[in-house]
Amino acid sequence: MSQDVDLQAFRRMTSSMYDLLKDISISESNCPKGARVAVVSYNDITKHRIRFSDYRQKAKLLELVNGTTLERSSSRLNIGQAMQFVARHSFKRTRWGTLMRRVAIFFSNGASEDATAINTGMLELKANDIQTAVIALRNTPNVQRAFEADETRSFILQTLREGPDQLSQLTKIQRCAICYDFCQPDPECSDIDLLRLNVDLDLDLTLLVDGSRTMQADEYVAVKELLASVLEKIQVSEQPERSDKQARVALYQTSPSYHPDGRLGEDNPVQREFDYTSYTNTEDMRKHLLEDVHQLGGMASLGHAVEWVIDKSAASPSPRKHKMVLAVVGDETSEGDRAKLEQVSKLAKCQGVGVFALTTGRKYNAQVEKLASPPLDQHVVHLGEGNLGQKEYTRRFLQAFLGTLKKGLNNYREPRMCVGRPGPQAAVGPNIESVPFPVYLEAEDRLRDQRTPKYVPPVENLVVTRPGRTRTSVGTNSRAHATYRRRRPKKNVMANV
Repeated sequence: MSQDVDLQAFRRMTSSMYDLLKDISISESNCPKGARVAVVSYNDITKHRIRFSDYRQKAKLLELVNGTTLERSSSRLNIGQAMQFVARHSFKRTRWGTLMRRVAIFFSNGASEDATAINTGMLELKANDIQTAVIALRNTPNVQRAFEADETRSFILQTLREGPDQLSQLTKIQRCAICYDFCQPDPECSDIDLLRLNVDLDLDLTLLVDGSRTMQADEYVAVKELLASVLEKIQVSEQPERSDKQARVALYQTSPSYHPDGRLGEDNPVQREFDYTSYTNTEDMRKHLLEDVHQLGGMASLGHAVEWVIDKSAASPSPRKHKMVLAVVGDETSEGDRAKLEQVSKLAKCQGVGVFALTTGRKYNAQVEKLASPPLDQHVVHLGEGNLGQKEYTRRFLQAFLGTLKKGLNNYREPRMCVGRPGPQAAVGPNIESVPFPVYLEAEDRLRDQRTPKYVPPVENLVVTRPGRTRTSVGTNSRAHATYRRRRPKKNVMANV
């Protein structure tokens, strides 16, 4: 319904929609049998025309579709926003069944300039397991580029040419999108591979897990299972020391005994589980992750930990084309570490490192928005408490996201962020000398929560200087400085009687 759609183009769209629906069995109840149909219209705003529960008789549904009229609008086409709307809202109340499928078909009459919205829409549709097809009356290069990032090739883009053979052009949409058979796919759908494994990526991937006590034990287990499923999809280099254009993976946990000022605990904010050259196959990585990685406890310094792994990745020999840090984050980071997040985000942009944040817990941690790479809709996912549905959504999202990395849909390097880059140990705030930080009295007490501070002598004299007023000899007021001194009280002296 955008300004790019004229009456002729609109009639082609409605007739194509009619042709797709006329041979489909329409459900007349809530039983998982037959199809339910909803219709939305969009320009830069998307709204429902027909909802799933509105029409349960095929004749009335087809009559309404055939009688749909064009609404004139001056708004531009934004199919990416429509994709996100459908993924987030249209399938909220759907039927459940073993073979139940969700399908979304979009009609477009031109190219949408908002490539970021299209890429985000593709990821969200994929994560929600919605089979998607786009029927375009004209070329849509941004949609084509986004769909090519789908390694399963299940998203279909069909350019509809004018002519009497319109129905035959819709055959692939009918057989490979609406009526796709998982067990016995139609020969025309031979390029679709929903079980595709081992994505080839020229990538250095660093997994950073928050092992602090802020993450619940069941959430921690869910994170390990999720990361193991991600590793299963990656083709890992058999020669990680050489530049063979295949992926390398490293795994670290946040250290429980690190403090940013370096006075306490360990020097590194992370604990190494394995690095880029430790393993040459995903099976050994998954085994280490599931069996040998345990929650460390303590408090995490997220900003310093991400900074450390970025510097470590940048210094690694035989670097890959793409670099990505996948940070699993629990609760909010410490007060002294928060100001580090924006600094680390600039460091990542300077180094060309993408940062993907995966948050856990019942409450969403908004701090990661300072750290994650833009656009945030593509680089922040909330896993929640890690139930099965949330894990499956995140797994599909990450699998599709790896495809966008391979396709290079996002540019992570911003050279302007390299100007005046502060060093890793640079001060975050103003240099204010304060009371000495409490230190441990004994080495064996380093991991205890109870700390004994050094003795600080009491203040004997306190001098405060501020502007004051004095009376001059001529009776006028002038600005002067008044000085106040707190003196020691005199000792009581007993009078002699």
